[in-house]
Amino acid sequence: MIDRHDLRVWGYAGIALAGTLPLWVAPMLFIRQVPDGGPRILTATGCCIAAVVWGFAFATLGFRRADEYTRERSKIAWYWGGLLGIAATAPVYVFIAMGGLHWLDPARPIGPAYFRAFVTGYSLPILAQLLGFFGVYAWWKATKR
Repeated sequence: MIDRHDLRVWGYAGIALAGTLPLWVAPMLFIRQVPDGGPRILTATGCCIAAVVWGFAFATLGFRRADEYTRERSKIAWYWGGLLGIAATAPVYVFIAMGGLHWLDPARPIGPAYFRAFVTGYSLPILAQLLGFFGVYAWWKATKR
């Protein structure tokens, strides 16, 4: 049976998800009503920022309410699970980047523009995760002396 403490942690996770999804999906549903160009880009970006802030705020509240064992389990799972997940995508990345999808299905387009777009899309989250790691590492080292 789930105790009251764990229920609160899962409640914060539910609130994070329940608030983040509509903020993220809403602009996609109503984007046709926003003029093209800058207003559309800024509206979608603003909704995405609001979704990220909402989700992060409630995820932080849930993490702070968790007990020490649950926090440590979560940190280990994110670190090692994330690392293993990224490592598992490396062979897939090379296969696709070298034209593997075109080799399997010649109807798929291929060329330098597609390659650059794929590399950018694959690299952005990995680079962001790495920069986030170094930022938190430096902050932790500076504040926990």
